[in-house]
Formats: sequence, C-alpha cells, structure tokens
Amino acid sequence: MQRRPTPSAGPSARVVAAAAELIALQMY
Repeated sequence: MQRRPTPSAGPSARVVAAAAELIALQMY
C-alpha cells in the first residue's frame, strides 16, 4: 500500500483512510 502525502487534508483523504482501514481489517 502506498500513501501519498497531501498538502491539504480534505474529505477524500478521510475516505482513503477509511478504505485503507477496511482493507487492513480484511487482510488480517
């Protein structure tokens, strides 16, 4: 998984973070 730093935190960043958490939960 790759995380690209964003200068301005927006709603999309939260969506990506939530998706990453779901993927991590599915992996383990």
